Amino acid sequence: MRYVDLTLAVNEKIPPFPGDPKYEEKSLFKIEKHGVNEKRISLNSHFSTHIDAPYHMLAGGNKLDAFTIETFIGKALVIDVLGIKKIRNNHLPKKLEYPIILFHTGHTKNLLAKDFYANNPVITEEVAHNLVKHNVKIVGIDCGESHKFGKNR
Repeated sequence: MRYVDLTLAVNEKIPPFPGDPKYEEKSLFKIEKHGVNEKRISLNSHFSTHIDAPYHMLAGGNKLDAFTIETFIGKALVIDVLGIKKIRNNHLPKKLEYPIILFHTGHTKNLLAKDFYANNPVITEEVAHNLVKHNVKIVGIDCGESHKFGKNR
């Protein structure tokens, strides 16, 4: 078995979604003066690598604390959709047998570009319904925000 860390950095270089506040970091204590190093960070819950709970887009949807950590661990199928902006059912394999599906779009290579959030790769509503029908519990995509199947906030 192989484990893969898919997380991005959390720092001031990562761009926030347009209109969201920027990541902020402030040093509070220094070891030389206070005996410890400590800092305060401020960021939105939709910053860098994150999980969208059903609560984020569905009235009455579950918040993340409703899920156990085991929900987010399991065998995954990575689907190569490099360069594809709108992921459709024909991009899915005929059999969806994994509980986690990850779409590799390659979009994060543009992470530091000013237009990173413009024209994000998205999944269509039909793909979303198909994944639910096949009991896929986690869907991941390496891009910016793709709320409401392609519509921005």
